[in-house]
Amino acid sequence: KEFSEEEYKRYRSSLEYIFRVRNYLHSISKKKLDVVNFDILPELSSKMGFKNRPRLTKERQCMSKLIECLHNVHFFSTIMVKKFTRKVLFDAKNISRLKEYRIKKNLYVYENKLYTSFNAKPKTLNNLLKELISLPRDVKHFDRSYVEYASKTKLPNKQTKELKKTIKQLLYKQNLYPIIKLLYNARLFQSVLPVTKKIVHQPQFDGYHQHPVDIHSIKTLKKLTNIKDDYVKDIFNSFDAKEKTLVRLACLFHDVGKGRITDHHIAGEKLFKNMMTSFDLDKNHIQLGALLVRHHNMMSKVASSEDIYSEKVILSFTALLQTKLALKMLYVVTYADISAVGESVYKSSTASLLKQLYLL
Repeated sequence: KEFSEEEYKRYRSSLEYIFRVRNYLHSISKKKLDVVNFDILPELSSKMGFKNRPRLTKERQCMSKLIECLHNVHFFSTIMVKKFTRKVLFDAKNISRLKEYRIKKNLYVYENKLYTSFNAKPKTLNNLLKELISLPRDVKHFDRSYVEYASKTKLPNKQTKELKKTIKQLLYKQNLYPIIKLLYNARLFQSVLPVTKKIVHQPQFDGYHQHPVDIHSIKTLKKLTNIKDDYVKDIFNSFDAKEKTLVRLACLFHDVGKGRITDHHIAGEKLFKNMMTSFDLDKNHIQLGALLVRHHNMMSKVASSEDIYSEKVILSFTALLQTKLALKMLYVVTYADISAVGESVYKSSTASLLKQLYLL
């Protein structure tokens, strides 16, 4: 009653993959080991049956599959726990109170969290996105009931002009982060934004990033919604509505070029331009957004590894950006990008260097 055969099959096969990985970890290391590290990964990926491909190494394929399986297990178990416990916690007295929090049929907002019925019938993707666009601005979280409801959305074979128009409206939402997080949790991220196909479950082996590319990109958007550096916050608040939207989009798509043969800065710039052109955005905004994607880590690179008091360094850096607005936007994107790597990565020393470079 609570789940379909297909849903259980996906959960079970994901669990089996994780168990296989764990068995091989013990067998390779000849001791109990529950962490996949760089020393083990080459042999592990071979034993798991992966082979190097032109675009993806066997190690990357192995880790990508593992991340996907972990996501599948998390998705299934959190929803099942919610479904089973709701019967234990049910109190008939609360039914009358539901009316206070009802915003429309089958939708309830309580303490900034959106709930729905587990029996709610799925909508088409376009209608679901319209529903999300119409939500009150104070909705910051989505209950697992809504995550499951969204995951059953009827997907189109291809994106129509009407659907693209709706997605554009969605991207202009001020509270974009919670909606993007919902789409990711409900496994709709790629369906809504096909350009992200290559970054979903894509591991990062650079010794710096702590999350896969998709999670890092979404966390970058999250850090923008809750800026803790007052100086950066004042700069972001000085932007008008369209400029703020552009910064949000640059944060969300700054790593969209990863997972391709071409350098991800160049690939990302091109992908951003193509996507925003298909959404019929203003040409000047597209150029500015593409510039931010192309040079999203240039500010941190210059601040941390070059002499920022050198006139030559400053001139070559500012020549890339050309306008003061681009510099201000890049400063905010850089803050969000670094902060999304980990809680303690954006330190006072980093903040001081970036601020000095910005002022120079």
